[in-house]
Amino acid sequence: MSDKVIRHYSRPYGDCRADKRLYFGGSWPWQQGAECEIVVPPIDMEMVVTAGEYTLLYVDTNGDLFAAGDGALGLGFSNGTNVWTWTKTASGVDTVAAGRNNCLYLSTDGNLFAAGGNLVGELGLGNTTQQWLWTQSATGVSSMACGYMHSFYIDTLGNLYGAGRGTDGQLGDGTTSATSYRKVAENVKSVDCAMSAQRSYYISQDNVLYGTGDGSHGEFGLGGSIWSLSTWTPLASGVRYVSAGTGHTLYVTLSGDVYAAGENYNGQFGTDSVSWSNTWVHVASDAVEIAAIMTRSFYTKADGTLWASGSGYNFALGTGSDADVNVWTLVASDCSKIVKGGNSFSAYVSTTGELKVVGENYSGQLGLGPNSADILENWISTVQ
Repeated sequence: MSDKVIRHYSRPYGDCRADKRLYFGGSWPWQQGAECEIVVPPIDMEMVVTAGEYTLLYVDTNGDLFAAGDGALGLGFSNGTNVWTWTKTASGVDTVAAGRNNCLYLSTDGNLFAAGGNLVGELGLGNTTQQWLWTQSATGVSSMACGYMHSFYIDTLGNLYGAGRGTDGQLGDGTTSATSYRKVAENVKSVDCAMSAQRSYYISQDNVLYGTGDGSHGEFGLGGSIWSLSTWTPLASGVRYVSAGTGHTLYVTLSGDVYAAGENYNGQFGTDSVSWSNTWVHVASDAVEIAAIMTRSFYTKADGTLWASGSGYNFALGTGSDADVNVWTLVASDCSKIVKGGNSFSAYVSTTGELKVVGENYSGQLGLGPNSADILENWISTVQ
């Protein structure tokens, strides 16, 4: 068996080779280190996938969590250490969520684990110590979300708990910070928060959308002089899903209509009718899923088509161009799931179980190996 690079670290360099030993060092000859595992991504998976700012993570049908990129991967090293090829980082995983610099995963028995930056207690561990290995932070959890420097989870009774920064009201209970999880809402079905902004949303059991935090660009859609909120405030009813970008927010109704509020300077509404709006604007119909990511937007239809609009920086829209687009544009016809997150890269799971990626790859977050391109201009499969 010839040498096969599975892990590639930038500081220090390191490769997991065919003899299952980790080699590291900045000069030759490299030193032999600890044992490591050569991992070949499994085939024919129905994947659970999430993306952080410079990370991409997926869970396969065996419950194994794989990660690539630079950031909170739970592998024991801090930011600035790039993992270029898919590396197994945990087992017994049900789902995973990534924020700007932190990551959470939910085990199959309902326990919540955290890793990454913890400057203001966003890991919910009761302290502000950075944690680069997976550490349990809660039990009895059903789902979770990561934001800029705050995190949430929903327990099995529908109670919402938050931790981390709250200075802009993003925790929704009036506190400025919390290093341990505290209850902030009840009767919650799902939660979402912006990876790159200080605001949060949840959908109640009766499908009412609530928001809190910094809405200085009109992202809460309340109109008038209402910009920022310090407590959870109802925004819309009949909502199935919400997704928060940097300066804009999308939600989709139970009937599949998509509404947008906030900034539209890059065309992320899918229309050039306004440059921004502090009231909700109807922007699409027949949607199944939506994703507001940084300054770009995506939605899917039941026929598997994926539509995109907004910033094309680093080819992250998947149109084959780096130009902004201000009208919904078909970018794929085989999408079964959009991946939320990614600074200047995008991903989706295809109808055949492939994980397809496009855009920035400077930190190895696309899992294509250390010799892969810095930027991908078109969609390719990274796991198939």
